[in-house]
Amino acid sequence: EMSMEQLYGRILMSLSNVSPENLRMHGLTETEIAVAKSLNETTLRELPIYIDYIPSARPEDIRAKVKLARKRKQCDFLILDYINQLDLGNAHGENLATSLGHAMKRIKDLAVEENIPALVIAQMNREIEKRNDNYKHKLSDLRDSGVLEQAADVVFFINRPELQGNGKGDDGESLVGIGNINILKNRNGATGTTRFRYNTHMTRISDY
Repeated sequence: EMSMEQLYGRILMSLSNVSPENLRMHGLTETEIAVAKSLNETTLRELPIYIDYIPSARPEDIRAKVKLARKRKQCDFLILDYINQLDLGNAHGENLATSLGHAMKRIKDLAVEENIPALVIAQMNREIEKRNDNYKHKLSDLRDSGVLEQAADVVFFINRPELQGNGKGDDGESLVGIGNINILKNRNGATGTTRFRYNTHMTRISDY
């Protein structure tokens, strides 16, 4: 849903400690521009990140890109943002859930073939908003297809209590700027919940 330039700019702002709000509302000061330019020419240029924006991407497009990058030794980790945006090209008689399941299987097969981890981001069902315990995620909250949870080795959901009006935990601890990662499936390890800190102004997360 974001272009390569938008993602690039967000990463740059996060690294530079410059608030994206300043850029959108007031523009950058000369000092902030100098900091961003310096980071662009040093740190960001050295980061081993490749952003590939493919309009109406199909699983076959991603497969071809990854295969080529692997041959060039330029791909050790695949992040797909996000699977519900793929052009699934539904075959005759296939519903959305079936097509999404086939796409997920192709991405999983690609990760196994190339021996790389793949982080696949997916949407959640709207039904979760109707529950009083919407912060208690379930695997069935994944949108459109149960195949996603079946194929994945690890499934986790991100929750930020502050945004749901829960500013304090059960023990009275402030939850402002604190998020939870709820791990509901882990094929080779434990499940449970872990925390992280985030800064909404910088679009940045950090260790708890």
